[in-house]
Amino acid sequence: MSHRLTNIIRHSEKFGKIISLLLIILFFESAYRLQEVEQLKFFNDLEKILTFTEWSIPANGTLILGVFDSEKKFNNIKQIYESKKTAGTQIEVKHIVKLDEVNSCNILYIGQLKSDELEKIFTKLNNRPIITISNTQGFAERGVMINFSENNNHYNFEINDTAAQKATIRFDGRLLMLAMKVY
Repeated sequence: MSHRLTNIIRHSEKFGKIISLLLIILFFESAYRLQEVEQLKFFNDLEKILTFTEWSIPANGTLILGVFDSEKKFNNIKQIYESKKTAGTQIEVKHIVKLDEVNSCNILYIGQLKSDELEKIFTKLNNRPIITISNTQGFAERGVMINFSENNNHYNFEINDTAAQKATIRFDGRLLMLAMKVY
């Protein structure tokens, strides 16, 4: 009886370890899926915002969304926008890896950066009509035109209307009223 009980306990311990491992895998898979869903919300909100934005759209009808961030973030954003249109305009996603490339797009997503890199981007843009967006705390205050943030499972956004006006970009007053903060 004691040998049989020992075998049951040994198998129970193995089974418990397998269950624990499966739960860990499920947790990380769920966290990854949640991150994908949150990115979709972020970019769906961007599409809505663009319908309330007035600025020069290229004559060829294709907006270039530059992603100044990691390869992984670029691939995630590219996957979201593959063959998608916003405001009746085709969107092409381009990975921006060098500071000199920031002027080659109409919309520039700026990921997590070192403090001095953001200023270098603004200097390079030189008030050109390129909409800058991010989801990094404090970036709207520093000059990014649209900055998204997550609070209690829903996205908010801030607008730096001063930076937009310098770049001859106009946000509709209704959009400004919806923004969490306007600078």
